Amino acid sequence: MGINSYLRMRTITPNNIQIMSIKFKPIAKTSGITKKRLYYPSIVRTKGDVVYTNQIARELAELSSIDTGSVFCVLGNLPLIMHHHFANGQIVRLAGLGSFFPTLDCKGEGVESPELVNSKQIKKVNVMYRSEYTKNHKQKHICALTKDFTFERSNLYPWPKKIRNNNKIHEE
Repeated sequence: MGINSYLRMRTITPNNIQIMSIKFKPIAKTSGITKKRLYYPSIVRTKGDVVYTNQIARELAELSSIDTGSVFCVLGNLPLIMHHHFANGQIVRLAGLGSFFPTLDCKGEGVESPELVNSKQIKKVNVMYRSEYTKNHKQKHICALTKDFTFERSNLYPWPKKIRNNNKIHEE
């Protein structure tokens, strides 16, 4: 295969981004209330499951007319801009992505009157994220980041033929 063919295959456009199925495996959890051991699907993480800024910058550059260095610079400045807005008590909403907002963790350090509230009660500041949702024609909320996902059982993990739960055997 020539270099031009390879580059054409590697070029990302909105039309050739492939949304693959999310692979899942079974995990056991014990219910705190009923003490039953139940199984739930859990996402299978792959080797190299972290995507870093430089890869995101390269892929964004391929989707736009901006070079990778410029995209990397913009992504590098995003936390600084977000910090500024958080310090002003603002929510940062990025279209198609969602909202980021600061919250305070006070670890149960409540006081008995509003006059006694002070900064010493704050243990740390967290940044919370909420996905952007839109409504479709049926008025159902759709998450922009997850709307086209499909799911597939992973063959990498053994699936039990029978699951023992409270001395009863349930066929899988």
